[in-house]
Amino acid sequence: MAPFSLVDHSDTGHITLVSLLLVDQTVTIPSTRNVGCQQRDSVLAVLHELWSDSSGSAIKRIPRELFDVVIKEALDHTISAEAATEIRDQMRHEREEFVKAQNGHEGYFGTDFDMP
Repeated sequence: MAPFSLVDHSDTGHITLVSLLLVDQTVTIPSTRNVGCQQRDSVLAVLHELWSDSSGSAIKRIPRELFDVVIKEALDHTISAEAATEIRDQMRHEREEFVKAQNGHEGYFGTDFDMP
């Protein structure tokens, strides 16, 4: 921002700054809208519901062997609830250690909290 001053230096004044954060609409931001569920049990439930659906869905037209391959590929990109809990606990521990290191035990970085 360029330097500025009032035209009448004897007068009091104020300034209001407006900050706009622009978003590139051509870039997809990962969110629950476009990232599928990653929990193994949920993915399995949806796939088995599709296979057992009696409405004659298109998924029933593929051979069971191919459907099993789809399930295997889908499960390669999921995690179990136990693994998710372990990752959450590991991240919580890493954050606690980071805060301790940054604080120098003086409380400058953040306050303690617990997220169950």
